[in-house]
Amino acid sequence: MEYALQTKDLVKVFPGSYAVHHVNMNIVRGDIYGFIGKNGAGKTTMMRLVSGLAKPTSGSIEIFGSKDLNKQRKRMGCMIENPGLYPNMTAKQNLEVFRKTLGIAEKNAVEEMLSIVGLDDAGSKKVKKYSLGMKQRLGIAIALLGNPDFLVLDEPINGLDPEGIKDVRNLLLKLCREKQITIFLSSHILGELSKIANRYGIIKNGKLIDEFTKEELDLRCRRCLKIELEQMGNALKVLETDLGITNYDVLPDNTLRVFERLEDAAMINAALVRSDNLVKSIALSGQDLEGYFMDMIGGIDE
Repeated sequence: MEYALQTKDLVKVFPGSYAVHHVNMNIVRGDIYGFIGKNGAGKTTMMRLVSGLAKPTSGSIEIFGSKDLNKQRKRMGCMIENPGLYPNMTAKQNLEVFRKTLGIAEKNAVEEMLSIVGLDDAGSKKVKKYSLGMKQRLGIAIALLGNPDFLVLDEPINGLDPEGIKDVRNLLLKLCREKQITIFLSSHILGELSKIANRYGIIKNGKLIDEFTKEELDLRCRRCLKIELEQMGNALKVLETDLGITNYDVLPDNTLRVFERLEDAAMINAALVRSDNLVKSIALSGQDLEGYFMDMIGGIDE
């Protein structure tokens, strides 16, 4: 497995607190990695460390398997916090400024980026008259100058209307699928993030508390009957032999999750009790993706 980014025990300390606390992050090349956390959890600081806009206190960063960060960061494009745009210029003029600043010789790069983000028909309209969605797309176009292999985007859909969100979502999916760009992005709009990302990391109080794939997340959010028992006893035999239930798993603390016959909770409860299994609770469980994230991080600050 090839990684676009790996960090080992990455730390950033500000006076009196850890902003990033021994983070071990793994972003697989070709993935869209959704980074989730409350305001102040360390998302933006982490992205600034990765992109070279901040210096770590300790720990290490590898980009595309290399610790030569000056070289590898030339393969990155970033949009962290608000895009730094010139409001009295057009999109094309903004891109020309950044093209020259970055030392990109190909003049056709500007037209190509405008086409990719859907701003090629913006003409002479100045950026100060753009919608927020158009400004976000222009910020992404700037990040794409130089044809990066790795894109770091901090809240690219925050504050957009539904049409703007859809435009940016489709753009990111297109960049990943057609140009094989690895994308590392954060967002507060968790329902939308679940439509884009195929791998996730959750940060809380500066600590990366979990990483998982979309498939793992779907399994964690499945609807089920959650059964808490006093002791496991012969409960598994009752499920399989007496009731013919095989789609279940066993959690710690004598808890079962049953993923079939969810409408038969009373029958399952009665069968367990008849076989001398003390059922402490039985309830329908499961949630949508946003609910799962909320439980993990304690809610999202707007």
